[in-house]
Amino acid sequence: MKTLSIGWVYVLRILREPASLFFFFVFPVVMVFIIGIQFGGQGGRVQLGISGDTSQAITDQITGNLAGNQALELVFYEEDAEMLAAVERGHISAGVVFPPQMAARMAVGQPVLIGFVSTPAGLGPQLQATVQQAVTEELIPYRAARFAVDILGVGFQESFPLASALADQVILTTVAVESVGESLFPPGLGRFDGGAASNLVLFMFLTALTGATAMVADREMGLDTRIVSTPTSVARLMSGYVAGQFGITFFQGVYIMVLSLAIFGVDWSNLGGSVLLVMALSLAGAGAGMLLGSFRLAEAATIGIGVTAGLVLGALGGAMVPQELLPDAVQTVAKFTPQGWAMLGFRDLQWGGSVLDLADNIAVLAGMGVVLAGAASVSLRRTLARPS
Repeated sequence: MKTLSIGWVYVLRILREPASLFFFFVFPVVMVFIIGIQFGGQGGRVQLGISGDTSQAITDQITGNLAGNQALELVFYEEDAEMLAAVERGHISAGVVFPPQMAARMAVGQPVLIGFVSTPAGLGPQLQATVQQAVTEELIPYRAARFAVDILGVGFQESFPLASALADQVILTTVAVESVGESLFPPGLGRFDGGAASNLVLFMFLTALTGATAMVADREMGLDTRIVSTPTSVARLMSGYVAGQFGITFFQGVYIMVLSLAIFGVDWSNLGGSVLLVMALSLAGAGAGMLLGSFRLAEAATIGIGVTAGLVLGALGGAMVPQELLPDAVQTVAKFTPQGWAMLGFRDLQWGGSVLDLADNIAVLAGMGVVLAGAASVSLRRTLARPS
């Protein structure tokens, strides 16, 4: 009970800070959204917007060709401005705008301009080639008739019927695409899925490290010395600190999981396995944070070292850039960081792994937590025994 009492007081002290509430519960969710919008995948089929005059036979043929692409999901808009806003906000990857009276203008051989809009980043530029291919396939007779008008000087009304009759005899060139090797990322990875897991790991460990400031404040006020002067050992005091920091970090992890699932539709693949990973990472983070707090450092220095160490370890462990994209040497270093083991665990879950596949990850993280907590207890005993 004494351990839980110390831990509960520790939790209340941290949660009374408004800045802590923001960085623990608001900032991580905002980062999941920003990273997902900027760098995330599309999650399943790529969405392509369609607007303009779509009540024509030729536009039906083009959209039918596009709809036949299993990788595309067509989204129809009544207003061009509405579709443009959707592209700008990242709701869809790109958009196609059909001009008014397109069929009537084509019937007399007039040129038509089909609009295409996308952002410079993402899959938009690649989709332009897909749209061009669909338009080309459906406008073969029209393009052939225009060619005859420009080169042979015959009338469009004479060449178009002949081109239409011969269109079925045209054999289109096809390109066979074969992927070799293993994919770095699982198929169907959602826009926010990878970023949610990375931010979860990154911010949980940052929270654990910066939470050490509460422990530093206790020591500066002399609370630690007074507590151990009672029938309370340093190990019991440290167990209370670890329990409190574990509770805060674990709650933050579950909070990010639930909110990202509810707001962004993040697929955590295996909720049970994800919660176990979060629990093990919370223990490792609590041990690391309390070890940092056990040193004789000022509060400002503790915050600086905690943030720096959290970011560096996060980068090395793949919480900023996927481990698959890191050099082999860095991937080796990642195996010595809690973030590295946590990210490998989430990667296994994204590839359809089970809880049994996480046994090594959970055991290593829990072992790190126990070792770090033990080292923190020894360090705190030396710090308290040292004269101020």
